[in-house]
Amino acid sequence: MPESTNPAGPNTLLRDIERTDFDSFANDAGARSQTLAAARALVRRLETPIESMWEMTYNHPLMYACCKVAVDRRLFDKLEEAGGGPKTTSQLAAESTDPAMLRRLLRHLAAMHVIREVGIDRWEGTRLSKSLRTPGMIATVDYMNDITIPAFMSLPKFLAKTGYKNPADRMGNWQFATDSQLSHFAWLEQHPEAMKTFSNLMTAYASQRGSWLEVYPTASLLETADSDGDILVDVGGGLGHDLKKFLEKHPHSAGRLVLQDLASVIADAQKQDLNGIKPIAHDFFTTQPRKGARAYFLHSVLHDWPEDKGREILTSLKPALRRNYSRVLINELVINDRGADRHQSSFDLTMMALFSSGERTEKQWTEFLESAGYKIVKIWGNSSSLDSVIEIECM
Repeated sequence: MPESTNPAGPNTLLRDIERTDFDSFANDAGARSQTLAAARALVRRLETPIESMWEMTYNHPLMYACCKVAVDRRLFDKLEEAGGGPKTTSQLAAESTDPAMLRRLLRHLAAMHVIREVGIDRWEGTRLSKSLRTPGMIATVDYMNDITIPAFMSLPKFLAKTGYKNPADRMGNWQFATDSQLSHFAWLEQHPEAMKTFSNLMTAYASQRGSWLEVYPTASLLETADSDGDILVDVGGGLGHDLKKFLEKHPHSAGRLVLQDLASVIADAQKQDLNGIKPIAHDFFTTQPRKGARAYFLHSVLHDWPEDKGREILTSLKPALRRNYSRVLINELVINDRGADRHQSSFDLTMMALFSSGERTEKQWTEFLESAGYKIVKIWGNSSSLDSVIEIECM
């Protein structure tokens, strides 16, 4: 950096950068997010165009390929064996794994800061590599490798084929990429292992986005609920992680929480502890069977479907809603009108690639919900969560 813009000089700046890490912002998530965004922008300003292109087209795709091999060969687990500490390539190579090949992958993982190189042919784990041992992160790597990234790569050809129109038809890029007539979720229903991977991915996804319990005043649901009947119905709630968190915060709600999803998902959910939660198989395109609950919760449901199907989901809820009592709570992104961050824009394009759907701005949410016969009561949000909670009622 020129001396004129940094009186302390570039060496001082480098020392400050090298001393800064996650723990530097232990009590200020907002400042950490702002610093991270500034650091990413700084990298782009410092790079030459060819360096930026190399990063996008070689470094990151190859890092992902190396991570997939590392997960498949349990390399991240091996790094933590015997109490962690440095391991040689030969120690990490299992039977049928060529150390010469593995060394080349480890070298790139270290260069991309996934693992740490601590000596010649010696490697140790990082916070990231340790996290890549957990079921949710393993599922994320597997799902992205097998399903999501191939769909991303087919987008250019699909958009060219369809005249660069905004996808809204159910026969979209996913069907084009897989040569299938099935929707993404119908395809998952026919592939149980992929469905299990998806469910584990969603658990990890939810844990990293901040909890809606930090955004919405959930105590108000209990305070204003009838003395009996359902307090919260989680529609399309997967394995029940949101309801488990709600129950942990509000133990007196036990027995009045309902988890709904497809039969195959509910079967997986029942293999876990659902004490205090009623699991019910339900297709949210059909009429809601639980009538008059205080609230119906949809977490990352509507963004998975084109607008016409989203309206069907909301319409199926209406007969169950008790006027001036029941609320629908939608836990999803609300994209900034200007300056959308990379998470918002990437999630939006992921929805395009897989579902012919998308994320929405506040204006788009208002228009969509009104078209389904609902009005927004309030949009709840804070800096601790990527998502907002959109509280709605029938018009």
